[in-house]
Amino acid sequence: MKKWLVVLLLALQVPSQAAVMDKTKSFVSQLLELGRLSRESKGVLTEQSRAAIRNLSSQIDFEALAAKSLGGTWKNLSATKRKDFLKTLQESIEVLLFPKADRLTASLGEVKFSQSPKSPRQVLARTIFETTRQGELVEKDIEFELIFDARERVIDTILEGELVSGNLKRQFDQALKKKSFDQLLQQMKKRLNDGKLKKPAPESKKVGA
Repeated sequence: MKKWLVVLLLALQVPSQAAVMDKTKSFVSQLLELGRLSRESKGVLTEQSRAAIRNLSSQIDFEALAAKSLGGTWKNLSATKRKDFLKTLQESIEVLLFPKADRLTASLGEVKFSQSPKSPRQVLARTIFETTRQGELVEKDIEFELIFDARERVIDTILEGELVSGNLKRQFDQALKKKSFDQLLQQMKKRLNDGKLKKPAPESKKVGA
């Protein structure tokens, strides 16, 4: 009897494919809107952009991402240090990563969505991403998968075939071989502050323009 109860509870915790698909489309739609706002303001954060970033952040489980990214180190941190790391990680993604949404130039109707065969909690999205090569903007296809938990919050992303948490963990593991956690955190804070002070780069010439 207990076994069936456990199975039932686990089944109830898995969001439906339709719910995950709707969540993904909503998340991508907000990401594209952030990109539009960023392009219009030429990279300067406006109140609208900040509101869009806060909305996106509210849909991400940063604690789950931090635990996966730090691995065993996370388990040994005090509550105070965990809170400090979480705040820094979230702000880093908001300041350094989300603004790159201005390179996502497709409309929502042009984004191709498909259910991932790996899990009902994953949806694959393919869209256009502008990247700079030799000072000129060129377009390329980019694929990413959003991975959701039972509460339908994003806990990880597969970007170009690699888990974001795995990419972060590799960087953190490498850094922690040479420095303490406190030194790593200070380095992250410095990079974050440098990103806040960085002025928007001049517009690149687009191929074919």
